[in-house]
Amino acid sequence: MKWCHIPIVIFFYKFIFNLNAYIKSKYYFEKYKQWLIKPNESLLTHEESIKKLFNLAGIKDSSRPYIEQITNMHIYESRISVMNNMFVRRADVQHTIIGMFQACIGIFRSRILESFSLFYWVDIFLFFPKNILNYLNLDPEKAAYRILNVVLTAIWWTFVTSLTIFKKQFKAMIINFIEILP
Repeated sequence: MKWCHIPIVIFFYKFIFNLNAYIKSKYYFEKYKQWLIKPNESLLTHEESIKKLFNLAGIKDSSRPYIEQITNMHIYESRISVMNNMFVRRADVQHTIIGMFQACIGIFRSRILESFSLFYWVDIFLFFPKNILNYLNLDPEKAAYRILNVVLTAIWWTFVTSLTIFKKQFKAMIINFIEILP
């Protein structure tokens, strides 16, 4: 496989991965709307898949107040997770889940379209260390993130520059290394 094929494989992986997630989001959203009209147990088996889709899209869980009167003088008050209670017949939870599905569909549609954007790929290449740190969910406000970003960016650009300057030597070194492997 030639080196020029790697970006093509990455492009198709990103495109197909997000297209698959987009289709699943639309499918589960239609199933959820049907469940709202006529509740059945078939959608309940897909609860974990729906949660994984929301997490993959980066949609955070929210909570809603829950109040229950225990006796005439006592009230129980707490908050419930929307994702963990997506099949509860409460209008506020249902509206939140519908909004989460719509956001999920929009996020995956956006990711599909950005896979065709040259600016997206240039940004990924130019700011590769920052993208890796963001992928690892490190907080950009912390000093450690900033220091690590500067160090990794310096290493990245040193590597890219030296790879550009010493392209023939790197190629010969890699070929020699592959030849001595058993």
